[in-house]
Amino acid sequence: MRPDQLVVVFDWNGTLINDTWLTWRAVNEILVTLGGRAISEEQYKAAYRMPLKAMYQELGLSRRIIEEQEEIVFKIFGDVYQSLVHKTTLHEGTRETLHYLKKQEHKSLILSNHNRPCIERQLKRFGLETYFDEVLANAPDEYKNIMHKAGKKDRLDDWLKRHKCYGGIVVGDSPEEMDIALQHGFTSVAVESGCCLRETLERAKPDWLVKDLKPLPSIIQHVYGERHAP
Repeated sequence: MRPDQLVVVFDWNGTLINDTWLTWRAVNEILVTLGGRAISEEQYKAAYRMPLKAMYQELGLSRRIIEEQEEIVFKIFGDVYQSLVHKTTLHEGTRETLHYLKKQEHKSLILSNHNRPCIERQLKRFGLETYFDEVLANAPDEYKNIMHKAGKKDRLDDWLKRHKCYGGIVVGDSPEEMDIALQHGFTSVAVESGCCLRETLERAKPDWLVKDLKPLPSIIQHVYGERHAP
């Protein structure tokens, strides 16, 4: 296969951007506002799952409350997240990995349940716009769908067909990305530094389980071979 027929698919939140502390903070604000109890970051990581309704029920909110207060949930999350996202950083190894991919001429994608304009603003802040072929994420009017379903796999299916990519690596911090990799026959890389506990990721049986992104160029070289020297 040509290098441009190989793609590395990255989740965004918790994988490239170090924002788990911020999403945890926003979820706590939601829980307290809706009559629940604040939780530790460890409890958040243990409960994290998609769709979001399942996570909030795991954290003690009733299905009725979640459905009746859905607008409030997204408003609180958005207000907290946007007020502090400027303090987030990239995970270690992110820039080095993206630079390596560009040099190897492989395609890079972001595949996310997050709001696409929000991701694009942060890519611009970090100066990473030119490293990705596309950002596959929710438009503002689609964002609330993640309360009831996890549908980012469909975006990837369509993109792969259009761009005739036949080999891939999926990098993420949750079982959702590991499932997507398995369904496509791609290599899966689970990153511990995001929103899920190590044992949750282990149960998803990734091909690789790493603490952060620093080993990723070596993994990519192992899977794809090397076209150009680093």
